[in-house]
Amino acid sequence: MLLRRGGFELKKWSTNCPAVLSNVSVTNYADSSVSLDLENKETQHRLGVKWNYAEDELQIHINMRSKPFTCRGILSVASSVFDPLGVLAPVILVAKIILQDLCRTGIGWEDEVDEQTSCRWK
Repeated sequence: MLLRRGGFELKKWSTNCPAVLSNVSVTNYADSSVSLDLENKETQHRLGVKWNYAEDELQIHINMRSKPFTCRGILSVASSVFDPLGVLAPVILVAKIILQDLCRTGIGWEDEVDEQTSCRWK
């Protein structure tokens, strides 16, 4: 209400709460082609991640391309994860700690990592 009085009308609403949705005009839904039927198991893309609004779950798919077990390969995979909400921070932190440990050992960017680090990374 306060935003509307100031001339700021929120658009592109998505919610899994029927009570909230009943107070939003259909023209202000996120996408007119997507039904916000809670029985439907569809997902929507929000902030770079998939949102299953019926289950209220974020679904994040990471493409673990085949990269060599080198510092450069580990850095490439860890840097390719798009996580604008920070929900993967605990996982990405582990990868960064592995990279930090490798840098402390003085290993080269193209050198294969040892067996112990390889197991940690897998």
